[in-house]
This record gives sequence, C-alpha cells and structure tokens, in this order.
Amino acid sequence: MLLSAIYVIRSYIFSPLSLTNFPTPMNVKSLMNQNVHVDVPLLCCSGLENSDISTSTNAVVLTERCISDREAEKAGRLERFRKHQEKMAAERSENGFIYRLEQEGAVICGYDKSVNGTLYIPQILGGQKVCKIEGSFNACKDLQCLVIPDFISEINATISEFCKSLEAFEVSSNNSHLCSQDGILFSKDMKQLIQYPQAKRGSYTVPQGVIAIRYTAFECCHGLISLTIPDSVTEIGFSAFAMCINLEQVVLPSHLKKIDSTLFSQCSSLVEIRMPNMLTDIENGAFDSCSSLTSVTFPSHLRKIGVNAFQGCASLKEIAIPSHTVNIEAGAFSNCEALTAINVDTGNPIYYSLDGVLFDHTKAMLIQYPAGRSGKYHVPLDTLAIMTSAFCGCARLTEILLPEGLANIGIQAFRCCSSLKRVSLPNTLQTIQDEAFIQCKNLCEVFVPASVTTVCHLAFAGCSRLERLIFESHAPYVMDTAFACSERVTIYHHKDTHGWDNVKGAAKVAINKLPECSISYLR
Repeated sequence: MLLSAIYVIRSYIFSPLSLTNFPTPMNVKSLMNQNVHVDVPLLCCSGLENSDISTSTNAVVLTERCISDREAEKAGRLERFRKHQEKMAAERSENGFIYRLEQEGAVICGYDKSVNGTLYIPQILGGQKVCKIEGSFNACKDLQCLVIPDFISEINATISEFCKSLEAFEVSSNNSHLCSQDGILFSKDMKQLIQYPQAKRGSYTVPQGVIAIRYTAFECCHGLISLTIPDSVTEIGFSAFAMCINLEQVVLPSHLKKIDSTLFSQCSSLVEIRMPNMLTDIENGAFDSCSSLTSVTFPSHLRKIGVNAFQGCASLKEIAIPSHTVNIEAGAFSNCEALTAINVDTGNPIYYSLDGVLFDHTKAMLIQYPAGRSGKYHVPLDTLAIMTSAFCGCARLTEILLPEGLANIGIQAFRCCSSLKRVSLPNTLQTIQDEAFIQCKNLCEVFVPASVTTVCHLAFAGCSRLERLIFESHAPYVMDTAFACSERVTIYHHKDTHGWDNVKGAAKVAINKLPECSISYLR
C-alpha cells in the first residue's frame, strides 16, 4: 500500500491528474476538412484534465476546463478528510492497541508500541470481540511473528507494511476466515494469498489452487529472489510485487489477462518478464522504474498499455507494439533512457511508427519519442499535437523544431529534457500546458508567439538557466507558479505591449525592438 500511495501522490505531481483512458486517436485532418467538432480528452496534470480540440479548416482550438475539475477534486479531498476525522474521533486505546467499536465488533486501527519478537492480537477489546484489523503496525519494525486469534474475519493487506523483520503469520486453527501456511497468510479456503512476510528470503512457489493474490501481498519483500505463480491464479492485485528490489525472475500464470497498476513497480533487479499469451491489459505504472528490464515481448492480443506503464525502464532498448493494441496511455514509455525505437505492427489501425517515433495512425499526434535518442529532431509538418509526456526524460535531445500548425503541446511534454537549450513555439499554439518544460535545466531561451494566451502551472519550473523569454505580443495570462525555481527568468517584450504588471515570478524588460538574432535563429 505504501508504493501505491507514493504512486498516487507522484501521479499528481509528475503525471496526469485524471487517469482517464488515453483517447483512441482520430483522423483529425479528415475531420478538419469536414468542419466537424472533435472532443478529445487529453491526459493532463495539476487540474487541467480535459481539453476540447475543436477542428476547423484553419486550426485546432483548445478550450481549457480546469476550474470545475479542481473544485471537484478539492471537494472530494475534504469529504475523505471528514470521514477520516470521524473515524479518528471514535478511536480508543488499550494495551497499545488502537481500536474503535463498530456494530460487528472491535476494529483494530493500529498498534503504537514497539515489539521485539511475537505479538498476539487480543480476542477482546473494549468488551467486544476483535473482528477486523484495518491499520498498519508502523512501530513494529522488530516484529517477527504475528499471531491472529479466532474471530478475525478481515485483515487489511497493509498490516505488515512497516514490519521489516516479520517472518511469519500464525493463525488460530479455530479461525473460520483465515489460515497460514509456511508463515504466509491465506484465506481459510486457500483461494487467496493475503500477505507474504517481508523478512522471508529466497524463492517461493504459490500453491496450486490459489485463485487470487491480494494487492500489496509481496510489497517490499526485499529477500524475495524468484517467484512462480501457478496457472490457477487469475487475479493479482495492484502493487502485489512492488519494491521487491531483489526479485530477478517471475513466472506468471498463463491465464492472467491483466497486469494491475504498479504491480512490479521499482523491481529494480527484474531483467526479463514473459507476458502470458492471454494478457490484454497492462495498467498504470505496472513496470515503473524496473531499471534492469532489458526486453519485453507483448502478446499479440494486448489491447492496453497504461499511464507510465514502463516509465523509467532504463535498460529497455526497443519496443514492438502488436496489431491489436488500441490504447497506449500517456507516458507509457517515458524516461526510458536507452530506448531508441518504438515500432508498430503494420496491421495496427490506431498507431504508427515513423522512424521509430510513436504517432497515431494519421500522424497528427506525436505520442512518444524514444528517450535514448540524441541530437536534434524535426517534428513532422503535419503534426497537430504533441501529447502528454511525449518527450519526457529525453535528456540527450539538444534541439526541437516545431512546425507551424502545431496546436497542442501536452502536459510534461518536454519534462527533464536537460540538453534542450532553445525553443521557438509556433504561432498556432494557444496554451503552454502545465509543466510543459519543467526541469529543462539547460533551457536558456524561448520565443513565445502572439497566439499564446495562457502559460500554465509550472510550465517553466526548475529551468535554472532560463534567462530570456521573448514575447511577440501582449502579455498572456501567466499563472503565478509558471516560473517556480527558475530564478534567472527575464521577459522581453515590446514597449508598446501591455498587461505585464500582472505577470509574476519574472523580471520584465520593455524594448523598442525584439531581438532579431534570437527570433531568426529560433524560427
């Protein structure tokens, strides 16, 4: 659960806030000729989730819808906080156990004492039978064995999240809901593997007959080296093997259809994974930061590759997209520093590979540029949109030439392009999206055309060498956080333009004539 929480938080900061499905790319150019409205939900972050791409014969117009989305998210957070406060207000303490009383019995919310050795869960708390454990024992780093009594019917899978020394679960034989085998916690019928103790070492084979492996069941099991999962298993929950940093080999069941979110995230020793033939979906962050993973072979019927599914897989060199894959979400292969080509089966109706760069089939949307490439890149003239995280982590990209007609540069499109020095934005662009150039540490000069009306949240944050932002016309709307941690930024604008007093976070210089050398060089 720890990893999944970190991943969610990081998703808010570095990834799309709304993890909605990446749209099936559409034939934008043909629709433009018909003057048809196209609604394409773009994956974004920091609240700018959905944009309308309205197509006409001349341009793609972006209409941002962010205020209502942010208000809804805020309301949701407040409601969750209120419910959490209500639960906390009902909590009591007895012999180190924090609990609350519910209709069915006592629910253990945590344990606030340190334990060296064995901890026995009590049968009774507050005069009622203990029926459930839903909190973690975060003070029990030296706990070695957890003994579970008769009446416990449900255990939160994060119970041993901080129990780095836990070697075994022991369950009363009279418990009708749970059992243990070799110190591993199962449901009574042995159909579900609930929790594997973090301190167990070596290899493990899941017993035949197990149908489901619960979410976070093996999370942070640093001693686990290899794992064999039988064909009886059809469901594996999110983050089940996350942060198993010494896990080198996994045999997945042949009938598995989905690899859930963050399933192998940060398994930094995993070298190769054989995908089951029946696999159709790889969810968000499934192999995030599997830095030793050198190759992946996708089954022919794979349909979906989720948000940041292979982000940060530093050893991946080449990807082959099958013909049936119709949904590749934002940043699926971002920040893969050795990746030089993303190839697509010629029979794929949705995606297309142009010189190893991933596009939609119409070549109107640039979806992913391989981060292992170096030097300059000319975005093709017919490209209308650079999608979310398309160039994220392209640390050796030195120059990007953007075509006139480009209408959208997505969230984090050029994040961490640390060798990029100069950018000239096309005069068909209206919005510089959230974090579009965040952490481009060597970016020193940007030309902003008159068409730009909005510079969004953290658009140029962390650009420590950015000194010259040259604006062609009047001041656009610039969010106060646009230049966070970019202390050198100076805005150059013509003295006859207005609105600059409202722009925060940058010095302003009014000049008689915009620098010809910079504009001619960039454009």
